[in-house]
Amino acid sequence: MRSAETHNERMKAFYAQRRAAGLCRKCGQPAEGKALCPECHGKRQAELARRREQRAAAGVCLRCTLPLEDKSKRHCADCRRKFTRRNMEIYNANLQAGRCAKCGGPRVGEGNLCVVCSLAVAAASKKRKEQRWAAAECYRCSAPLENLAYRQCRRCLERYRSRRQWQQDWRVARSLSLIGRRILAQARGDGAALAILTPPKPRDPAPSLSVGWKIAVALAEAHKCRQCRDFLIKARLVRRKVHAPIRRRMMKRLLRSHER
Repeated sequence: MRSAETHNERMKAFYAQRRAAGLCRKCGQPAEGKALCPECHGKRQAELARRREQRAAAGVCLRCTLPLEDKSKRHCADCRRKFTRRNMEIYNANLQAGRCAKCGGPRVGEGNLCVVCSLAVAAASKKRKEQRWAAAECYRCSAPLENLAYRQCRRCLERYRSRRQWQQDWRVARSLSLIGRRILAQARGDGAALAILTPPKPRDPAPSLSVGWKIAVALAEAHKCRQCRDFLIKARLVRRKVHAPIRRRMMKRLLRSHER
């Protein structure tokens, strides 16, 4: 046992010496700053590919060779959790350091990825969508499509529409809040009204429609122009859930009248 440990330590020191000298750790040829030269790297990749094919054909995990519970996966649940944990640690470390979240290179603009990773992610996403469309599957969750006229399943389509409506309501609420705060600042309004007119946050868990409606009512009560008086008269007749589309139209009309 001790001889085996001594041999392993000796080989590690030998490989480290070759790596420090810029040589391939297997054949000793120039490796251009990498662990293996191009020839040995190609052989290594071919061997790994052959091993993956054998393990996939045997229905075992490609990493630990344990039997797969889900045959549609290539790794067991334990290995997938380890991969996810490791990738998230690398991702968060790169983000905190201001680097590309995937490769650690310089980021572009306000995004989290570099140019190469952004193009790679976009190409992979496009390829995945095309494959799922060809198989008549939802391009988001890969569920079977009930209606081929849509490229998303019913669940994903409803989620997308609700998210899009939330974004539209948030934009209207934010614009109304900014207009209201400007009007109150000119009129030296009180602090309570200013607190009501605080712009909502982009990821506020509260529904944007209810937040925007409170802001619109506060704006109308503070300004009291002709459009605001008409808004308050109609607001007393509108019920909360039944007349949600009417409330949205009223808010947009109030916004357009004050943007002029």
